[in-house]
Amino acid sequence: REFITSAQWRFAQTEHERQMFVHYFGCSKKEIYILPLPIEVQHISRIKKRREKTMVFVGRLHTLKGVSRLIQWSLPLLKTDTELKFLIIGRDDGAEKSLREQVPAWAKNQILFLGGVYGDALKRIYATSACFVFSPAYPEETSTAALEALACGLPVITNHNAEIPHLTEYKAGVYAETRQEFTQAIEKFLKKNKTQDIYKHCRAVIRDHFES
Repeated sequence: REFITSAQWRFAQTEHERQMFVHYFGCSKKEIYILPLPIEVQHISRIKKRREKTMVFVGRLHTLKGVSRLIQWSLPLLKTDTELKFLIIGRDDGAEKSLREQVPAWAKNQILFLGGVYGDALKRIYATSACFVFSPAYPEETSTAALEALACGLPVITNHNAEIPHLTEYKAGVYAETRQEFTQAIEKFLKKNKTQDIYKHCRAVIRDHFES
C-alpha cells in the first residue's frame, strides 16, 4: 500500500483500473494517468481478406475467462445459422474438459477447440473472421489478444472486466454484458463485415492509441 500511495507517478491501463486505485488506496483520480497497453504491430497482418462467419476467442481455457458463458450465449446463434462457427483458441488451463462437455452434439462441428495457435496461423484466423469475443468473469483489464485482433481489422466484443480504451469511440467494437447484448453485437458485426469500414475503424484505434 505504501508503495502505491507514496509513488510520484501512477498509471492505469483503463478507467476501471484507475477507479481501483481510488477505491482501494485512496489515491486522487487526478494523480492517476491512463496509459493504454502498447503492442508492436509490425508483425501483425494488415491483409484485407473475405470475412467468414466466424467468432474467435483467444486465451487460456480457465474458468475465470468466461468461455462457458460465451458458449451458452452463442448456442442460439449457431442453431439459427448453421454456417456460423465459434473458434476457441488457447492452451488448456484446467477448464477444457468441462467446456467441451457443454457443447451439445449438434454444435460440435460449429464450436471448435483448436488448442494453441500462434504466429502466421493465428493472423490468418484473425484476418478472415467476423469478430473477436471475450467475456471474463473478473477484471483483467485490456486483453493483448484483443488488441492484436483489432490490429488485424477484427472488431472486438468484450465486457467491462476487459476494457479497451476508445473501443466504442472508434466504432471498433462493443461492450456486451448480457446475452441479448452479445447476440445483437454478433448480428451487427456479421452484417458490417460486408464492408471495409470496420477494418478501417479497428486499425485506426490501434494506430492512434496502442501502437508502440
